[in-house]
Amino acid sequence: MSAVDHRKENVEDPTNRLEQYASLCRDELEAHGGKLPSVEIKCDFDYTLHLPANKIDRSIKTVPGVLTDVAMKIPNKVREKISGKENDATKMEPFRVLKDVDCCFKAGSLTLVLAPPGHGKTSLLKAVGQILPSAVLSGGKGVTYSKMTAEELKKEKDIDANRMAMYVTQQDEHLPFLTVRETTKFSHENATPTPTNEREEDVHSRKIDSVHRLLSLENCLDTIIGNDLVRGVSGGEKKRVTIGEAMVTNARVFCMDEISTGLDAAVTHNIIAALREWTRITNGTVIVSLLQPTPEVYELFDDVLCLRDGTPVYHGDVDKVVDHFGGLGFDSENAKKGDVADWLLSVLVDPLAHSKTGASNQFASGDGLRKGWVENSNGLYEKSIGETDCVDKSDGQNMIDLRTPFAKAQYSTAYPKAWPSMYKSVIKRQFQITLRNKVFLSARMFGALITSVVLGSVWFDLPLDRGFERLGMLLFCVLHISFSNFSELTFSVEQKYVAYKQLDYKLFPTFAYIVSSIATQLPIAVLETAIFSCILYPMVGLSMAFENWLVFFINLTCANVAMASFFRVVALLAPNMEAAQTFPGPVIAIMVIFAGFLISPEKMGVLHFLYWISLFAYSLRSLCQNEFLSDQYKYKVPLDPTAAAVYVQGYTGDPKTMAEFCEENAFPCEDAGKITLSTIDISSDKKYFWAGPIFSIGFFCLMTAIGYRALSKIRIQRNIGSSRTSSSEKKKDGGNAEEVSISISKVDAEASQRALSFTPMSITWEDLEYTVKVPGEDGKPLSGSKKILNSVTSAAQPSRMLALMGASGAGKTTLLDVIAGRKSGGEMRGTIKLNGHVVKKETFARLTAYCEQQDLHNAFTTVKEALEFSATLRLPSDVSKDARKAFVDEALDILELRGIENRLIGVAGLPGGFSP
Repeated sequence: MSAVDHRKENVEDPTNRLEQYASLCRDELEAHGGKLPSVEIKCDFDYTLHLPANKIDRSIKTVPGVLTDVAMKIPNKVREKISGKENDATKMEPFRVLKDVDCCFKAGSLTLVLAPPGHGKTSLLKAVGQILPSAVLSGGKGVTYSKMTAEELKKEKDIDANRMAMYVTQQDEHLPFLTVRETTKFSHENATPTPTNEREEDVHSRKIDSVHRLLSLENCLDTIIGNDLVRGVSGGEKKRVTIGEAMVTNARVFCMDEISTGLDAAVTHNIIAALREWTRITNGTVIVSLLQPTPEVYELFDDVLCLRDGTPVYHGDVDKVVDHFGGLGFDSENAKKGDVADWLLSVLVDPLAHSKTGASNQFASGDGLRKGWVENSNGLYEKSIGETDCVDKSDGQNMIDLRTPFAKAQYSTAYPKAWPSMYKSVIKRQFQITLRNKVFLSARMFGALITSVVLGSVWFDLPLDRGFERLGMLLFCVLHISFSNFSELTFSVEQKYVAYKQLDYKLFPTFAYIVSSIATQLPIAVLETAIFSCILYPMVGLSMAFENWLVFFINLTCANVAMASFFRVVALLAPNMEAAQTFPGPVIAIMVIFAGFLISPEKMGVLHFLYWISLFAYSLRSLCQNEFLSDQYKYKVPLDPTAAAVYVQGYTGDPKTMAEFCEENAFPCEDAGKITLSTIDISSDKKYFWAGPIFSIGFFCLMTAIGYRALSKIRIQRNIGSSRTSSSEKKKDGGNAEEVSISISKVDAEASQRALSFTPMSITWEDLEYTVKVPGEDGKPLSGSKKILNSVTSAAQPSRMLALMGASGAGKTTLLDVIAGRKSGGEMRGTIKLNGHVVKKETFARLTAYCEQQDLHNAFTTVKEALEFSATLRLPSDVSKDARKAFVDEALDILELRGIENRLIGVAGLPGGFSP
């Protein structure tokens, strides 16, 4: 049976899935004592960022410009002190992300948040979900949960607000080598307390399966999540895993940020319907932001919150929003006929375009709409900000109080699981993802093997009297074993964002993550060092006594683990991957320079203190003492070779060896090893013998402490929203501070056909099949094959648009990849023809354009430069420069990129980068 047929057999009526989930919610409520805390959320705050003016400036920074800024930093500070005026480039400018936020989300309600990109949706949800610390919120009481702030809940009721409210990010951040089942199970097991009776055990075991069925994840439960480099689940399935990871917890407030991205309408409807049932049954609270909800999805919500320029302009019943905006002078006829959510977004993006003829422009801005909401809402505004008494009528207690043993175990400040259980779970998971990363492990081990053979060949059987070369060889051993951890930097940077999310979910303590990283790194370090030392050590001709080899091995292992902790700290502190890869270079260079090999300690001058804080200096000193004070260096040699040579030359007695002269004390002699150490300026005092391992362990402990502190206190957020123009920028551009920052262009649909003419082409594909091998679990042999495409036949004709539709994971991307010739890991069968001719890979790419799902761009080019570069390479050489320019201009207009054509593309998630 094919995989497609198997998927068809597993198709289940969404209504049944929803009923099963609703039934689970009822059973779960009864099993937990029939009383769960209810949360009413009141928001009363502003959120303002204070940024340097050059952070808001959109001009492109070049290397000379950055160097000039750095060079002028001190002179500018001096000038500011003298003149008493702030420098325009460095002065701090306030940017109000959210302002005048005053709204109340009732317990048992399902609220939709609508706003144009960059107008505060994510920031609002993060504030409610306890991702934004309360200290950054100003004006008013901030966010309260049933009339109590997060600090008051913790102090007075021993309730952890992070377990009550959960923010579901719009980014799908997962560990790529875990399967879907393992990802959701880890969240479920660590976020919920251990069941205490059979009834709790039953709902506990059913919950994760019910969520999997609700999200239609049954067919990919044992597939790894994957990422851009590792093949895994589809983008839509990954989004559903993100949602499922939150739904298997017992949070009482869900703040879900654009959860419909990548999902088809049916799945989105099913998820929102399930959340609606959950709010009705358990009296929970759900706040969801969506970009373009369908009318069917929109009707499921109780309330809608509209934001413009970071301020609420409506919050109330979904049925009354059209009448409200209609009363302000907006044309609402289209909304009454069709898609209300789409109409609302259009009004929020460009209010003037939807104003009735002759209507006032006072509502063209966020502040104007806000004023209309407060003054002309016919009582809706007062209702939206009104709080209830938050008292449970049955017992007179606050409805957020923890009444049952389950509630106390789940929502108190203590973790729901025992510490040994949490540590075991986190360490087990870390071993799983490490062992499955075969490329990383094989590269480390194979690298140690090859490097040891090469270095052993270079220094093969090195003579005992070449002490300086042995010193260099020992230093190189330390450097290699330390730098081998650099490959882990990339994985540590990627994994820290998953750690941030799960630590904010309170799934496990911070130190558990640190311990898991250490536990997985230690065996790798031991094995890698063993391979390296077992091959290199005898080839070079170092002391073959076992105790000397053991000291050599211990020194390198300790240095390996210590540097791994250093790279881990760099990954946690670095704002992005580039910084993480750049920062270690200067630090390690200083440690190498002052290790005592390139510069002797007595020549370091005022920088001599760097010698005493260099890890490599301590390791090198220990390795040298271990080698040069070994038994193979116990023979005597003269302290002054010149004086000894003169003495031997004048000696007239029986011929003797240099050792015999030394035994007779003919001239001052010393052990060869000690003389070698003095030659390379290393003390022979054995109190430094274990200094290398001891300093490495101390360095490791220091880095572990710093890493723990960084992971506990620092959250490096990735920017994923669109930029909103600040008022100062608008004034600088000569505009009004109330201008809208996003506009909709009116572009002729046939414009792209004027600049260039194209030869019409049709493409057909017949009986297209694509089969991949399914790997076994945890490195086991292949367990079979999976047919992703099964006898797909269709065609695309000129002048007609073909819509490719299907549920997430149905094979849409795979079909396009196969047609475009981008698939190479599986077996493809079938025929693809272009204008009746079988396609050839060499020419097919020149005749077609494939817009992939991933956004892969050069981060340091502008939007216009990227299009011009593509046009220059893809268009025929006989196309004139003017025609090519006209074609690019048309593309910019059609895609509404004209306003940002001269901005750098950047990297999504980093400062200055575009949103995904």
